[in-house]
Amino acid sequence: MARIQIGARAWLAAAILAFGGSAAAQTPEEQQKTCLDPTPPDPRIEACTAAIQSGRLLGAPLAAVLASRGIAYSLKGQMDPAVRDYDAALAIKPDFPAVLLKRGLAFRVQGHADKALADFDEAIRLDPKLAAALIDRASIYHAKGKEDQALADVNRVLEIDPKMALAFWLRGVISATGGQFDRSIQDFNAALAIDPNLVRAYHDRGYAYTRTNRPEQALKDFDAVVRLAPNNAESYYNRGVMQRTTGHTVLAIADFDRTVQIDPRYFAAYNNRAYLFLSKQDYAKAIKDFDEAIRLHPDYPNAYSGRAQAYRAIGQGARADADAAKARQAVSK
Repeated sequence: MARIQIGARAWLAAAILAFGGSAAAQTPEEQQKTCLDPTPPDPRIEACTAAIQSGRLLGAPLAAVLASRGIAYSLKGQMDPAVRDYDAALAIKPDFPAVLLKRGLAFRVQGHADKALADFDEAIRLDPKLAAALIDRASIYHAKGKEDQALADVNRVLEIDPKMALAFWLRGVISATGGQFDRSIQDFNAALAIDPNLVRAYHDRGYAYTRTNRPEQALKDFDAVVRLAPNNAESYYNRGVMQRTTGHTVLAIADFDRTVQIDPRYFAAYNNRAYLFLSKQDYAKAIKDFDEAIRLHPDYPNAYSGRAQAYRAIGQGARADADAAKARQAVSK
């Protein structure tokens, strides 16, 4: 099972409140309040900047304003200025676990997993019950293949907050990675009982059902994924795979159609659709899809093998032999 990444999550989708008036028209106290309230990012940045530049803030209040501006930059996806603000806040107040958590999340978005891990470690040292830092550290351990450490952190989270759906989901992912699919399904069930809209839990439970030979249950979960994430190419692709597995050819083709509409570079969808056209003896469409899969992924042996079958079916033996040789060559790489 592919390792998961948990990046900047809930706090990147902070509540949006109405904001009236510019920071320049506010008193310093109003600027500080606007900065610290969960206002939209742009007015929040403006208010925080005005409060910082007023020169009236020192110590912990200044650190809080810098951190709040960092959050606003993070909400805009601007991680570099966000990290600079978090750095400045932590230089003033090093024992600030919430800011360490946020900087760690920003580091993850930037691809600096080790820096993120160090921040999560320090946040947890300062606040051993900071569940958000524990779950994010667990996700890094999982991504690094350190499943025992990941599991220990997740179990600690569930001791602190037995209703954290994300923790049950991650524990299920860890179990599935170790091939313990029945155990993972129990945790995905628990996650969905708490949060019936947790898309990743439906997706990964569907995968677990697939691996335990329960295709109809898997298909129901992938239906839920499509319903909850209708613009996600992977959602349609996974459901298409299950439709193909359960013999629903027309429905599978429709899902692969939608997959490549959303993401025209999804080579596996072209390949799966090509095999369905091959089974329907629609060799021209099959060859066209195999062509596209190979163009996107030139070392894909399965596509060469399928195209070889299509060429042989229409009497083009030389092309079929060439593709069969390419398939063997790709496998040997």
